Amino acid sequence: MTIVCAVLKVGSTPWKIFAMAPPVMATHYGIEYNSHFTNCHITAIGLIGATEQLLIQQGFILATATFEDTNDHYQGVVFTAMGRDFTFAEILIIGSSLAGINFEINQYWGGFSNAVSKLYALQVFLPYCMFYMMLYGSTYSRFWSTHVFFFLHMTGGMLTYITAILNVNTMAKIKFSCCFVEPFIYMGIVYMDVAWTEVGDKEIGLAYLTWYLFLLAKYVMYMRGVITSLLEYLGLPFITVVKKIKSN
Repeated sequence: MTIVCAVLKVGSTPWKIFAMAPPVMATHYGIEYNSHFTNCHITAIGLIGATEQLLIQQGFILATATFEDTNDHYQGVVFTAMGRDFTFAEILIIGSSLAGINFEINQYWGGFSNAVSKLYALQVFLPYCMFYMMLYGSTYSRFWSTHVFFFLHMTGGMLTYITAILNVNTMAKIKFSCCFVEPFIYMGIVYMDVAWTEVGDKEIGLAYLTWYLFLLAKYVMYMRGVITSLLEYLGLPFITVVKKIKSN
């Protein structure tokens, strides 16, 4: 996400970042949501799937190496409509967004329509809403315009952590708990950031950093537990020490 935003020079413009979220940041959760209720891992809707979207994105990124003005090439005005100029980058953002929204609608509707309990299906959908809640709240931060990179990492990291849990629960065929306190703690920090103007930048920045490091530690511990459990079940050691045989 951060690479795509950098190439297209999205900056801290909220509508561009929100437009890029469905095709780039949030795609995997929709895939796992559908898999959770259908037991079918669908990565393509029609002709374009997650892999195709990635290849298209990488293609536009690699293409900048052939332009004399590199990624500034995408800032050229293509046409004017509704009293404003639309650049090539904005056309790419809008097109990608529409493709991503179509992809996610199909994924979520496929999962929801196949769910036995619609209430449970709505509960599993909540973390996806929490992600956008965090992303929207971040736009009010005093650091948003200058440190948008870090906000994308924090909000994206939260969604990655939740997606990993949903993936494991789906494979284990167990219910997914949508009770996550981290998004609300994050929003509490955002409130402090916005409302408590007397609190210094260093203190607010430290609060964000502490939250992110805590999330990162939980994610690493969770994945370590998954890997360890899988290896124990398969009877495989995590590290195999091979004894060296001296040659005569």
